[in-house]
Amino acid sequence: QVIAAEADAVREWMATAKDVAPARAARVARDAKAAKVRAAKPAPILPATCDLRFGDFRAALSDIPDASIDVILTDPPYPAEFLPLWSDLAIFAKHVLKPTGMLVAMSGQANLPSVIARLGEQLTYRWTIAYMMSGGANVVHARKVSTMWKPVLVYGSTDRRLFDVARSEKEDKEHHDWGQSETGMADLLHLVADPGAVICDPFAGGGTTAVVALAAGCSFIGAEIDPETYAKARERIAG
Repeated sequence: QVIAAEADAVREWMATAKDVAPARAARVARDAKAAKVRAAKPAPILPATCDLRFGDFRAALSDIPDASIDVILTDPPYPAEFLPLWSDLAIFAKHVLKPTGMLVAMSGQANLPSVIARLGEQLTYRWTIAYMMSGGANVVHARKVSTMWKPVLVYGSTDRRLFDVARSEKEDKEHHDWGQSETGMADLLHLVADPGAVICDPFAGGGTTAVVALAAGCSFIGAEIDPETYAKARERIAG
């Protein structure tokens, strides 16, 4: 019934989808229904300490003043096709981070050497935090690896003492297919920032970084390029 009610959206998705499993089709239908409901409502009002923008971060965040951000805490896309974004992220971080600031970026492992090389073009590597995931292992079939952690690369200032393990209590893909849990991101944020810090996420996704930053007494600025994801993130953050 859910799929039938949003048949047009499901057919459009199926035209290009690689996986047409019923559960995924139902998710597409629910998202389409939710989008119609959101379109009929007034735009959600964000907290005064949150500035979430729509668009590619390279344009949407281009007016952020130099040396104004304490921590860039982000989870960029991992596939090889997105590797150029890591070079642009490094350029962005070099300009907007305070002298005491840090770039804290989660990465997959398949392309990790290229990610490190691109970030190192502009920034000074400091450390790698182990982000421990709960539940069953994620299988990287191309490399025949079952993994239960992700590297979080830290670049920038050495002023703050760091601990190098963060833990996620559960997987959470409710707000974005590539999203991280609030518990995991909150634990990571606690390692790298204090209340009052200015947190930036150029790949805001479903808004998890914004939610945990605001809950921790920090201010937030970020961008999301996908219009549907951006709308859902605004709604989530506004509460």
